Amino acid sequence: MNYFLTYTVYVLILSVLMGISTWKLFKKLGYNPLFAFIPFYNYFIILKETKHPKWWAILSYLPIVGPIMMSVFHLYLMKKFGKTLFKDKLLTVILPFIYMATVNYSKDVELEDENDLFLTDEEKSEKKKDSFIGSVTFAVVFATIIHVFVTQPFGIPTGSMERTLLVGDFLFVNKWSYGYRLPMRPLAIPFLQGTIMDTGEKGNPKDDPKSYVDAVKLPYERILQFNKPQRHDVVVFNYPQDSVHTAIDRKDPYVKRCVAVAGDTFEMRAGRLFVNGKPETVLGDQEIQHAYTVNTGTQLDIPSMYNTYGFLPVREMQDEKGGFTYIFQGLTDQTAKDIKALPNVISMEENIYPKDSATISYKLNADKTAYTKSIDTTQSIFQ
Repeated sequence: MNYFLTYTVYVLILSVLMGISTWKLFKKLGYNPLFAFIPFYNYFIILKETKHPKWWAILSYLPIVGPIMMSVFHLYLMKKFGKTLFKDKLLTVILPFIYMATVNYSKDVELEDENDLFLTDEEKSEKKKDSFIGSVTFAVVFATIIHVFVTQPFGIPTGSMERTLLVGDFLFVNKWSYGYRLPMRPLAIPFLQGTIMDTGEKGNPKDDPKSYVDAVKLPYERILQFNKPQRHDVVVFNYPQDSVHTAIDRKDPYVKRCVAVAGDTFEMRAGRLFVNGKPETVLGDQEIQHAYTVNTGTQLDIPSMYNTYGFLPVREMQDEKGGFTYIFQGLTDQTAKDIKALPNVISMEENIYPKDSATISYKLNADKTAYTKSIDTTQSIFQ
């Protein structure tokens, strides 16, 4: 309920801004100026007057799609009053309510006649250009609707799900499997997850430009949740420990297999997973992977190993004597056996924490004002 209440407040705010900035223009179109303040109906009138499909009005306040459609409808309205120069279009897109208010309250603005019979060749060419841009825009909008509300594509970046899902595999995720999670950051660039671009390995990821406006946010809400995750389901979720993005729906997506559900008890015994006191069930498409520490006399050829085994998450360290230590995040039994047989490998041990130790720990900060939470990822079990 909080979601829809917050959403309604945003819609009302946008409608008030729309009304304040366009009421005189609606009056010049021959309508009651109060119609400019009515959500959806204000854009319905614009589409009607500009001879576009009137049902498009329902797209005007949808999350993520709405801002795109609003910009398109604002451009239609400004064109109706002769504002067709590039600077007019630019100002309409980047400063919509401010620029429309400037036009709205100007004394000399008049409705222009758009009779196609009297168009010059240049105006006809411009109209064709606008039609092409409109077609591209609505293709993007349609794809965005599918991406946001129906299914989302993902590429597999790591080998943690070998051999069920391989590095480079491409999959589509059904957003309605466990109920639809409503968008929480409605003002965002379509098709981008968290950031617009990566500024580089040496930069702080928190400084990367975000693809969404963090200040405009809606609470968590999931609707039509008829099913819940079951054991052995392969699920895509947002990584809770993502320290860069605070918005749940903008955190990095992870794909894993669900090994336990609400009410289950799971524990690790000597690095092996037990659920409800029984060893985990390994399905036919699974290969369990565990973390290993490998000590070598000379450097391993990691790129060659990637070509042989696929992506292997690994951290490399060199000691003072010229030897190397490798911490592999996840190796199958067969891959671990092959690596152990390499001639430059001195020792190889599976990373198993002692009983009762935790992979999550808390440490009091130096100023004693807060705790820092850390996770040892080498303890993770991947399937």
